[in-house]
Amino acid sequence: MAAMSGIPLVFTVRRCKPEFVTPAKPTPSEQKLLSDIDDQASLRFQVPLIFFYRQQPSMEGKHPAEADADVTLEQFGEALQPPFPCFDELLFNVPGSEGILNCPLLLIQVTRLKCGGFIFAIRLNHTMCDGPGLKQFVSSVAAMTRGEATHLIPPVWRRHLLDARDPPQVTCTHHEYDEVEASLPLDNLVQRSFFFGHAQVSLLRRLLPVHLRRCTKFELLTAFLWRCRSLAINLDPHGEVRMLCIVNARSKIEPLLPQGY
Repeated sequence: MAAMSGIPLVFTVRRCKPEFVTPAKPTPSEQKLLSDIDDQASLRFQVPLIFFYRQQPSMEGKHPAEADADVTLEQFGEALQPPFPCFDELLFNVPGSEGILNCPLLLIQVTRLKCGGFIFAIRLNHTMCDGPGLKQFVSSVAAMTRGEATHLIPPVWRRHLLDARDPPQVTCTHHEYDEVEASLPLDNLVQRSFFFGHAQVSLLRRLLPVHLRRCTKFELLTAFLWRCRSLAINLDPHGEVRMLCIVNARSKIEPLLPQGY
């Protein structure tokens, strides 16, 4: 929930009937090659439909008489950051599509607000697209809405560029594929956003021993957050734990992935 003047914002969305967006012209029937990295049990799935919802939010709270009143962007508060208030209302979750298999490749919800603005929420299947790919797609959608379709970057399907070397060369142990029993209390976690500017990073760096101050910002913040989180959830000092982080590896792939991939 968002808070404005100390009053929590609670609203529900009045959803229209789902509308299946058909292609402007028949989709060509052709075979697309995958990479051997796609040849994993967790990445094999059937191609489902794409859902698009057009919706209008309405207020529901302490005053039932105002149930049809719209909300404005200002009512969400100033700090628009994760966890976003009432996110479940702003992006409809198609029943049975929480996993990877047999779920929509793309799910979009546009929620109009009283102030004239709107909230554009999108969810994609990560096996089909990465962060930079999603950015290209959303940028193309924005360009089309502005009437700038002539400057679009056409999509490129070249999954075979991610094939392993032939013959394969294993240079390290991939612990990310090890099966590790979960030991964290997943039912009692909260999500918060923290922003570290130059002043905060400099302060943390000064707390380090002199011989460690040449570390990168990523190393510094990762170590700091890992230490705080380990203390907060009371991890076993002798237990084995894992840390996963998201990186953009496109610049490290040879040959480089083409624009539009």
